[in-house]
Amino acid sequence: MNIKTEMEKDVECYVALMRILKSYIATVAIPNYKKQRTEAYIRAMGWMCRDEMTNADVTLDCWSNFKTVIDQFRIY
Repeated sequence: MNIKTEMEKDVECYVALMRILKSYIATVAIPNYKKQRTEAYIRAMGWMCRDEMTNADVTLDCWSNFKTVIDQFRIY
């Protein structure tokens, strides 16, 4: 086999491999990555919502306790 024939075969293999990789990336890799990132985002937002609700409860307790102390003075 001469060098030109070998190079042509290498180019053909490269083109075939690129087609396979492009197809895999478009049909498997990108959709899976998008799904994983979306799920991670939703989980993080859920944790943030839980934390914010806890913060709101603590703030409510603080102001409620403050109001209780103020009400003890019976000054309206």
